[in-house]
Amino acid sequence: LVVVLPRVRPHLAQMLLVVSAVSLVIGMLLACVYAIGEFREQLLISIPQMARTHGAINAFGFTLCGLLGWLLAAQPVEGQVR
Repeated sequence: LVVVLPRVRPHLAQMLLVVSAVSLVIGMLLACVYAIGEFREQLLISIPQMARTHGAINAFGFTLCGLLGWLLAAQPVEGQVR
């Protein structure tokens, strides 16, 4: 993403792809917090909390923003020859 992002146009597509990438990292960090809690046998985050937060972050942050970002990036820019 770091290599591709500067070449993506329009800027809205860039922002959506950044949100998507950050959402992926946050979702995985939540999964790690849950796994650490399970390993240590301490409730750091419950399954209902995990399902709500991790699921929403993946659905809206990663998937929706990622798809919209790549769809916008795939649109021809005015004056651009493909």
